[in-house]
Amino acid sequence: MIPVPRRTAEQTRQLILDTAIAVAAEGGSLALTLDAVVERLPVSKGALLHHFPTKAALLEGMIDELARQHVEEVRAEAAKDPEAYNRNARAAMRVSVDNPGDEQDLVLGRAALVACAIDPALARRWRAGTDVLAEDDPVDPAGRDDA
Repeated sequence: MIPVPRRTAEQTRQLILDTAIAVAAEGGSLALTLDAVVERLPVSKGALLHHFPTKAALLEGMIDELARQHVEEVRAEAAKDPEAYNRNARAAMRVSVDNPGDEQDLVLGRAALVACAIDPALARRWRAGTDVLAEDDPVDPAGRDDA
């Protein structure tokens, strides 16, 4: 028998988040339960609860992950822009509005909306996670990007 490599704690956490995001995107706020997430995972409910002891903790983890992915996508788009002034704002618009997006973009957007619909306070957490896009750009003549 070939031994199956074990996942690291971070890999397990990421698997849980990816699964929760998919459940939220597919079924909406009513479908997002810890049991619904566990049903799709190759890990126990105990493992899920180890990483996310409550549904609120899972929602916070989802928003943090979705914000991280959004920032990553905006930064990648901004890196293509030769004009420094308002680079992040333009990139955020291209990522969020101009680009038609693929199915994964829709999944991520739906999941973020579901999380914020369940707990509206998570919108502040999203903003905190994406505020990095408004950091000073060293060559921005205005001294602060508008994203």
